[in-house]
Amino acid sequence: MNRVAFDNELLAACERTYDAIVVNCLKAAAMGIGIGACWYVGVVLRAGAF
Repeated sequence: MNRVAFDNELLAACERTYDAIVVNCLKAAAMGIGIGACWYVGVVLRAGAF
């Protein structure tokens, strides 16, 4: 009986860990896109396109 409870706790801990990894990867991707967009706008403005 203890093994079943332990397995459920382990699976729940893995799920929380994987969820945190996915969320942090999405945050990193969003930050990279934001930085890239700012860099692109900066280059365009410096080039005098606007």
